[in-house]
Amino acid sequence: MILHIMSPLLDKFTLPFIKLMDDSCQVIKGEHKYLFICRPDQVEGGKEGNKSMSFLNDCVEFCHPGDGMSSVLSAMQTSDKIIIHGLWREKINDLLVANPKLFRKSFWFMYGGDYYTRGTYSVNHIKVIQNVGFLITDVNADAEFVRKEYGAKGIHIRSLIYNSNVCSPVNISAKKNSELNIMIGHSGISCNQHIKYLNQLAQLNENFNVYCQLSYPDRNDYINDVLNLGNELFGSRFKPILDFMPKENYAEFLSEKIDIAICPSWRIHGIGTIVMLLASGAKVYIDRNATSWTWFKDIGVKLFCLQKLETSLRKGKLEKIDINRGRENRKLMLSYFSETNLLRSLNDIFNTRITG
Repeated sequence: MILHIMSPLLDKFTLPFIKLMDDSCQVIKGEHKYLFICRPDQVEGGKEGNKSMSFLNDCVEFCHPGDGMSSVLSAMQTSDKIIIHGLWREKINDLLVANPKLFRKSFWFMYGGDYYTRGTYSVNHIKVIQNVGFLITDVNADAEFVRKEYGAKGIHIRSLIYNSNVCSPVNISAKKNSELNIMIGHSGISCNQHIKYLNQLAQLNENFNVYCQLSYPDRNDYINDVLNLGNELFGSRFKPILDFMPKENYAEFLSEKIDIAICPSWRIHGIGTIVMLLASGAKVYIDRNATSWTWFKDIGVKLFCLQKLETSLRKGKLEKIDINRGRENRKLMLSYFSETNLLRSLNDIFNTRITG
């Protein structure tokens, strides 16, 4: 049995993942069980989740840390493999450190927020990074980062991990905008630098609209500041996205609306959004110091760095991507970020032989 330790904080990723696994049961290897370390009401849909077969067949369980972790430890000990969907639960880190024999069969699905800010992690969190048996990320530079920063010893297996990163043809409809539509960031967190770029865009004389994806996380002071500034600077041309969209609707929205996207996070972030933007033929600016820059460039994607954006803003003009380059990006995205590749890479994980 393959045990998945799931994060309730990221059910927009984990619930579609469980459904994909269920829908692909004829292809996916192994018997899978999903364990959320939380109360059922902390996950959308609770015990019924998204009503996929694993929820209906009792392959999904909930264990709140306050109820004790003995059943979780027992499940980890009797499983053939442990898939840790992000190092978000300190209780799991504690169990692994206290039972080091579990490391050899543990696979860490790396997120970014669970390894980029070392000073915020506990001693046991860092010990898990150092000793977990397998590092799961499609980004070579991130695997190298945890080796260099923490001395991680795990075997690196490349995988797209989640179906949020999968492209579909819905992403490639032609844009019919008479006005220029610009999007800043992928979520309402400060590393998207909305304030900086709203102020810079306000210096342009062109006729354009500004979109900001602010539907998650929950409404907070930072998001309120972005909303206030956007409305002040752009009025009706500021179009915040405040309601969470299902993936298919979001892909269609990006395809139809967004011409230019500014994604300035310094770390790998919002990959699902960036993939959909590139697949839609949008012009995407990202930080060339982010590990995602090298990853996309290695695939052959045409990206634009923030330094070029700054130059264009100083000149007072932003232009859409060349139509042929946009088409080539779409082709690369649909080929690389496919469900076939995702399922193949997941099976590489589930078929991995545990030694030692």
